[in-house]
Amino acid sequence: MANFQLRDVDDRALEVLRRQAEACGRSLNAELKRIIEQAARAADADAARALADEISARLSGRRHPDNAELVREVRDR
Repeated sequence: MANFQLRDVDDRALEVLRRQAEACGRSLNAELKRIIEQAARAADADAARALADEISARLSGRRHPDNAELVREVRDR
């Protein structure tokens, strides 16, 4: 796992984060790690949504056949 150092964090912001961590029973380090990991997951989700929107836009207006009959045929083999 990687380590990094963050410099020049506003004292007020750091105190808010410290109190938030304490209220949740976490260390400041654990709270910062949680926030960073949550932000990374959100970025991944945003990228996935953007890709889904792009694919949907490319497929809009096209006919999409009903594959139920094909599914039944494969299932009944």
